[in-house]
Amino acid sequence: MKNKTRKQRLRTGFTTGTAAAAAAKGAAQAALGRQAPAHVDVRLLTGDTLRIAVHTCTVTDPSAAVCTVIKDAGDDPDATHGAKIGARIKFTGPGAGLHIKGGAGVGTVTRPGLETPPGSPAINPGPQKMIRQSVQQALDAYADSRGAEIEIFVPRGETIAARTLNARLGILGGISILGTTGVVKPMSHEAYIATIASAMSVANASGTDTVVCTTGRRSERHAQALFAELPEPAFVQIGDYFEKSMQLAAKNGFSRVVLAAFFGKAVKMAAGAPHTHSFP
Repeated sequence: MKNKTRKQRLRTGFTTGTAAAAAAKGAAQAALGRQAPAHVDVRLLTGDTLRIAVHTCTVTDPSAAVCTVIKDAGDDPDATHGAKIGARIKFTGPGAGLHIKGGAGVGTVTRPGLETPPGSPAINPGPQKMIRQSVQQALDAYADSRGAEIEIFVPRGETIAARTLNARLGILGGISILGTTGVVKPMSHEAYIATIASAMSVANASGTDTVVCTTGRRSERHAQALFAELPEPAFVQIGDYFEKSMQLAAKNGFSRVVLAAFFGKAVKMAAGAPHTHSFP
């Protein structure tokens, strides 16, 4: 009997930004229709539509509601997988616009260099667009011209954030509401590179002319001991993404780039490996 192996396709998921948009739309539909929806359809930044189940939804008064959904990262090892992402909505006067704020569990940006300025909730521009678009769709369905205050919150967000790189980027007090497309691709190279790009940008904005690229936490600890005079943002964990990290360092205009790696990865870098994990 021959054993057959099959390459299994990994399941995609959706971002915290998509989850927040779904929660906001669910809350809006509940407040407008006086009934909690079982699911909502969210228009992604790609133009596609994704149907997302509503976890909890409560109408709190004639013009307000609160809704949560469960973040599903698919088969990606995402720290936010299974987290509750919620939205509270309160309708305001006609023409007042749609205003988004961060509630409990959503981080606050404390350093320059990210997509949102210091002092702002860590809700990126793409997710903000999706949230406004989703609430506006609900209002349009009822021919309602009112504005709304929308608060995004994440139960246990600060605990979840401790398992992410948020603190390194200067995002404190909770998780980030992220997403460039609205979809999570499992084990995505693009997602890791985007994190490196954010870290490089924060390092650049800190004023340092030196960036120290480390391949992991151990090499970073050694590098921090050797370059103790450098600020924390100057140390960027690049994993296996050697070539992309060098390109990002050049793009940010650092005058000095230091590589901190153990012998095996250092040899691969010296041999010109663009990605040190897959290089033979």
